[in-house]
Amino acid sequence: MDGKPRVYWKKQATPAKVLSANHRKLVHMLRKLRDEGSHCTPDGLLKRDGAFYLWEAMNYIQPLYASPFEVLVWEWAWLLARTVTYRKIDYKLSGFVISWWSPEPDPSKVLDEVGSMIDPLTVEIIYTKDVLADCIRDRPSWYIEIVERKRSEVLEFFEGLLGRRQLN
Repeated sequence: MDGKPRVYWKKQATPAKVLSANHRKLVHMLRKLRDEGSHCTPDGLLKRDGAFYLWEAMNYIQPLYASPFEVLVWEWAWLLARTVTYRKIDYKLSGFVISWWSPEPDPSKVLDEVGSMIDPLTVEIIYTKDVLADCIRDRPSWYIEIVERKRSEVLEFFEGLLGRRQLN
């Protein structure tokens, strides 16, 4: 769906039962955000077969970003969200889609634990590196158009830095 949704913390119920130490971290973060914050703005809202999924792009390349998925995931209070607001309308969530740069050693344990905490909602990881590999191999026209447009924008920017054209 075009645009970005919002997760308003005060609209999210605090889980009645804490299931594990990691769940406790998420619940604590949610409580803190309910007291101190207004909302977060995830990267998108996906609609599939009438169901709505919050999408968050966390494309951290491990050599550049030291926190692995199995550590970082326990800071994402939005995983406890049950509703999302999109263009002033509240939607009931069916799950979460996380874009992550590339697979790390066996994320299934972490995903299973998250899944048990958010059931009946679901959580899924899509690896951006794999999506890009498919696009590079298959060369869909929409992908080529995006890459060509971005390449042109970057070249224009560097021409400006070199003084060969005016920076916009």
